[in-house]
Amino acid sequence: MKKRILLYIATLSVAILFPQVALAEETNYAKQLANPLADLISLPIQANWDGNFGANDKGSAWRINIQPVVPIHINKTWNVISRTVTPIITQDDIPSNGEGKSGIRDIVQSFWLSPKEPTSYGLVWEVGPALLLNTGSNDALGSSKCAWFRDCLCSFLTALEDLQEA
Repeated sequence: MKKRILLYIATLSVAILFPQVALAEETNYAKQLANPLADLISLPIQANWDGNFGANDKGSAWRINIQPVVPIHINKTWNVISRTVTPIITQDDIPSNGEGKSGIRDIVQSFWLSPKEPTSYGLVWEVGPALLLNTGSNDALGSSKCAWFRDCLCSFLTALEDLQEA
């Protein structure tokens, strides 16, 4: 009888505590997703469709950007964040009726130096170069140029608890 009571108490304890542990892990993961500097490898894919442009407003285009983000650890306090934007496009009736192109446009590669943790005020920042690579699969989709430019990001993180109360 005592063993059954202890088993029920143990089962009830696990049933009560498990959702709390899962909620804590979910909250932590949500905080990481909201932080652009979080130590997460991500693979965002953005798809856009545009229609009614070009010659006679009959043109259309599908644009898909594949944008892997990979943090690279330098030491305990600093990361280099690598982000590659690979645009894939299919367009019809652009620039003129009956003409269309499909393929890869020029790739943009960014490297940002950033601290691993936000400041005490919740400020996150990163700074570094971005490179435009001449990777267009044909002349109509590429710029035929390579370039580099400075890139930065600054934002303030709001506590997740404050967002949940709103």
